[in-house]
Amino acid sequence: MTAVFLGVRHHSPACARLVERTIDELRPAHVLVEGPAEMNSRLDELLLGHELPVAVFSHYRDGRRAATSWAPLCDYSPEWVALRAGRAAGAEVRFIDLPAWHPAFAERTNRYADAEVRYARATERLCERFAVDSSDALWDRLFEVEPDAGVAERLDAYFALVRGDAEADAGDRAREAYMASWVRAAVAAADGRPVLVVTGGFHQPALRGLVASGGTDAVPGVLPDAVPDVLSDTVPDVL
Repeated sequence: MTAVFLGVRHHSPACARLVERTIDELRPAHVLVEGPAEMNSRLDELLLGHELPVAVFSHYRDGRRAATSWAPLCDYSPEWVALRAGRAAGAEVRFIDLPAWHPAFAERTNRYADAEVRYARATERLCERFAVDSSDALWDRLFEVEPDAGVAERLDAYFALVRGDAEADAGDRAREAYMASWVRAAVAAADGRPVLVVTGGFHQPALRGLVASGGTDAVPGVLPDAVPDVLSDTVPDVL
């Protein structure tokens, strides 16, 4: 079996529920999570009985630069649920993103900040189609207030659309190449068992392409001309 990719929005209850259901159904050999790989040796400590929210804080300083990075986690963070539920299911759980000190994070202090600004054209068109006034309202309309049935398909359609409208910068391309190398290694070691990959939805389409091709460059998206049917099905009758 190849990897199963779940693209999520950070701190989304709907995505957190999907992650937990998927782990329960797949019983994967590996659960790979977007997060700082330098924390892998301390996952036992992170998964102690903390009262959430918590955050992983990283600091780096040398003679040329200093960098700080946060990875905040709460009860309904898909990344936290992936770690907790994956460990409970007996999976090998790992963070697979570049370390916080990598130059790819030079301008990013919050690893799990929402990325809507990177695909503004697509979300603007969707906001108009669904008669909402912001990307947050759009997300709630499509995912948080809709029934959980079909949410995985709607997420796939949504992230394929918005990634197709965005040009990944050098930092994102470096992160995606690194994460893809983790996925390929896990698939090779899984002996045919499932490998679940939980990342921000912006990265999901590129990771699928990279892992399938064995390449090191993100696969460019194509902006569809219309809202995918799986999203259009959620348009209110009044529209």
